[in-house]
Amino acid sequence: MDIILIMLIAMMLLVPFAFLLFQSFQRVECPDCGETLRVFCSPSRKTRRMWRAGGYLCARCGCETNLAGQKVTADMPPAPFPTLHCALLAVFLLIGVGLVATLIGVGERAPVAAVVADPPVVPEIVPPPPVPAVARVN
Repeated sequence: MDIILIMLIAMMLLVPFAFLLFQSFQRVECPDCGETLRVFCSPSRKTRRMWRAGGYLCARCGCETNLAGQKVTADMPPAPFPTLHCALLAVFLLIGVGLVATLIGVGERAPVAAVVADPPVVPEIVPPPPVPAVARVN
């Protein structure tokens, strides 16, 4: 049972990590010059919109794009807050935590032998031996 539990926990951690890696390494081209945009950007070069919504900045022409690779202008309003995505993420996290807690709680455990102490030894009370009567001599 322990191996299955460890594998389930590992899958719950590795699958989202692999999905994020897959999403982050997709190649996006600049809409102006056609150069492949870098996946990682220096934090000092990011704009406020890029910090909030993500996106890329072309090193060659300075064009700013969103995550889909579409050109973003300064007067373009930011995307609305992804309420549905956050709610789904919260629900899936709660389901995952519940599954792990259930598997840990239901898992087979080896029975623990009860420790029984020996009863205390009470010494037997032995009466003193009778004193022999001494005959009196006058």
